[in-house]
Amino acid sequence: MRRGVAIGVAPHLVLLVWVVVLAVSAEPDSRAYVPFYGLLEIYLAPAGVVAGLLLCWRRSRRPLAGGVAAGTVLGFLLVVACSYLLAGLLG
Repeated sequence: MRRGVAIGVAPHLVLLVWVVVLAVSAEPDSRAYVPFYGLLEIYLAPAGVVAGLLLCWRRSRRPLAGGVAAGTVLGFLLVVACSYLLAGLLG
C-alpha cells in the first residue's frame, strides 16, 4: 500500500515543486499567474484514476491499486491547497 501511495503522489509532488520554483523565480508582475500552473492537476488526477483502474484489472498488481488511488487524491488535495496558498501570498 505504501509503495502505491508513493507512486500516486510522485507526479503531484513534481508539479508542486515546479509551481513553487516558478513562483520564486518569476518577475513580480507575473507571479500572480504562477498558481494557474496548478491547473495541470486537471490532467494528472484523471490519469491517476485510470492508472488505479488498470492496476485493479491486473490481478498481480491489484494491491497497488488502492495506494495509487489514495496517493492521487492526496496529491490532488496537496497541489490545490498549495496553489491557493501561493495565490493568496503572491496575488
